[in-house]
Amino acid sequence: MNSSNSSLPSNLPILDSKNWDQWCIRMNVIFGFQDVEDLVKNGYNALAADATEAQQATFREVKKKDCKALFLIHQCVDSANFEKISSATSSKQAWDILNNAHGGGDKVKKVRLQSLRKQYELLGMMDKESIGDFFTRLQTLVNTMKNLGDQISDQQVIEKVLRTLNPQFDHIVVAIEESKDLSTMSLNELQSSLEAHEQSPYTPQHNGLAERRNRTLLNMARCMLKGKGLPKNLWGEAVNAAAYVLNRCPTQKKKDNTPEELWTGHKPSVKHLRIFGSICYRHIPDEKRRELDDKSEQLILIGYDATGAYKMQNPNSKKVVISRDVVVDEKSQWKWKSNANKHIQVNLKDTVNNETVQPVVDQHEEVGEIEDMHTSSDGEEVGDVRRSTRTRFPSVRLTDHETILDNVVNDDGDLVHLAFMADVEPVNWHEALSDPN
Repeated sequence: MNSSNSSLPSNLPILDSKNWDQWCIRMNVIFGFQDVEDLVKNGYNALAADATEAQQATFREVKKKDCKALFLIHQCVDSANFEKISSATSSKQAWDILNNAHGGGDKVKKVRLQSLRKQYELLGMMDKESIGDFFTRLQTLVNTMKNLGDQISDQQVIEKVLRTLNPQFDHIVVAIEESKDLSTMSLNELQSSLEAHEQSPYTPQHNGLAERRNRTLLNMARCMLKGKGLPKNLWGEAVNAAAYVLNRCPTQKKKDNTPEELWTGHKPSVKHLRIFGSICYRHIPDEKRRELDDKSEQLILIGYDATGAYKMQNPNSKKVVISRDVVVDEKSQWKWKSNANKHIQVNLKDTVNNETVQPVVDQHEEVGEIEDMHTSSDGEEVGDVRRSTRTRFPSVRLTDHETILDNVVNDDGDLVHLAFMADVEPVNWHEALSDPN
């Protein structure tokens, strides 16, 4: 509805001989908005023959408003009902014709009200019917009865709901009657309580369109990540990109318009859309690179910025970049596992016929002559095991001594371990007193 008082509503209700009660309610609101409700209900008096200029000016203003009300009625009826009011010269006359044709007189209203009361008494919740659908049917019937002059309170409707629920809600009805005051309870509060018990666990789609839309976004994000082999830490960017695309796609209710078009008022462009997770090549300006450096940087597409540029990420540095000077290669994707370390198992012991062979060490060879095998950061072997060819000589300080390795086996097959004994001075005063020297 436009904000200007002189303008008309954008979506006017149409009377089709089946929605008289709802049409009356909506038309009364429109008449009040246009400040012509009193003219439609009560009409206006004719201009006297001896009217003054002020009375004539007032009459012209009233006549202008009445024509405006009559124009609204003409615009809000179908062709069949327009033929009934085509000869009406005032808004009150046209309204009375429609009221008598669809609303009926007092006797007709009483007959309809009796029929509706019978439907109200026989109304009950059907099998496999949800709480929301049942409340909608009940409130529609109650509103129709109120329009015909019936006085029915919310407490009576609440008691009707509690009586006509399915047997599966019996324990909930008992809990509500014991814990809450029905005289102060509203229909919305009762409906919320019943819907909370009706919802099954692990089924958020029962909560309505919002939850189902969340499920759609998550399914789209999952497919986008799996399609390009992206890591899970980019799920937030994938959801934003999915919502960005859905806002530019037609919906079931508005097949000719998109949500973005309805929100902004102009048709959005989809020429810039690219496959999520594709490899991008961002141009590097001449001022930010040397003469022989690369002119582009390899990134991955992770969404769209509000400024209209592409949103990209460097997989190595995790830095997010926003730029419009981009070339997207939609057929390629980043090889996330190409830089993974390859582990190579090396057997450090030589086995021959399941018997372990220990390496033989020369007498004058010290520990640490064999250099370890080194591997590069990517797991590839760099060098083989080699021995030092340098000639080893015994230490000068051991030239006056006889050195024996600690792993020498004697003739009896025993491992030799030698411990030197020295005759030194007593170490405490007890030994000194008992020493004969």
